[in-house]
Amino acid sequence: YLARSIYELAYSMSLEIKLRKVNGKIVRKWVLRKAAERLGVPVEIVQRSKKAAQYSSGIQKKLKKLLSRAGDRLDR
Repeated sequence: YLARSIYELAYSMSLEIKLRKVNGKIVRKWVLRKAAERLGVPVEIVQRSKKAAQYSSGIQKKLKKLLSRAGDRLDR
């Protein structure tokens, strides 16, 4: 994200390259998905919907549990 050349390339791309409408849905990161397909990344991964890292990694649940336990200890 901080490499100026990557920033400039991304900024110079038109929205038509970044976004596409497929089967009535907006597909984000179109150009990256196409590049991944050409590199041989499996279709099920290329077409996977975006998910926030804290949800897909499971860390949010673990943090809530730890904080809950810590709160219980403080109440004693």
